[in-house]
Amino acid sequence: MGDTGIGALLTRLRTERGWTQQRVADEYNALEGRRTKTGKEMGRYERETRIPVPYTRRYLAKVFGVGVAVLDQAAAVSKRRRSGEGGTVRVQELVRQQAPPRSPAEAVTADAAAAADFARFIAQRNADESVVEQMEADVAQLARAYVSHPLLELYVEIKQSRDGVFELLRGRQRPRQTADLYVAASRLCGLSAHVCLDLGDYASAATHTRTRPGTKGCWPGYEPWSP
Repeated sequence: MGDTGIGALLTRLRTERGWTQQRVADEYNALEGRRTKTGKEMGRYERETRIPVPYTRRYLAKVFGVGVAVLDQAAAVSKRRRSGEGGTVRVQELVRQQAPPRSPAEAVTADAAAAADFARFIAQRNADESVVEQMEADVAQLARAYVSHPLLELYVEIKQSRDGVFELLRGRQRPRQTADLYVAASRLCGLSAHVCLDLGDYASAATHTRTRPGTKGCWPGYEPWSP
């Protein structure tokens, strides 16, 4: 158990119960009270293309009836492995850069490798899967809190989260993460519009509505979301 990563652990817990990934997602959604997870998302956790953040691990622990510390330890193992793999890649790149090519063919290969290095540089992203997932969890929590918190207090939190998403979208991410951030931005703009409507500020509500992905003038190609 001590050296088991989060993906292997989640796979084992699921298969021991004879569940599908969609069944895990359904159990998760029932506990959280919202349909925020899909079977495809659970597959990402098992393949470790995403590491579930602490908020998500708490609900997964309830789904499988295990202590959250067990999932936290497995997540830490997976993160350490990722860091180790990254260090190995950096060392290999240094060795390659320091070894001069000995033939025209090797020179061509080295030139292609340099181009690939630059491609990796321009593809560097400012949001990894844990950042995006935490943002999704924050948005879901704000949506739930909408009915029970003072409007102005909630508006400040919505604005802070929305500004954070906008800032991330000004940077670089992988396409799937960009799409997830667009969805989060749409939901936050929708919440901002609802707050303004409740306060009687219809002009500001209309502005927030126009800013949402999928509406005229902003981020075409994405369907608008309604809270």
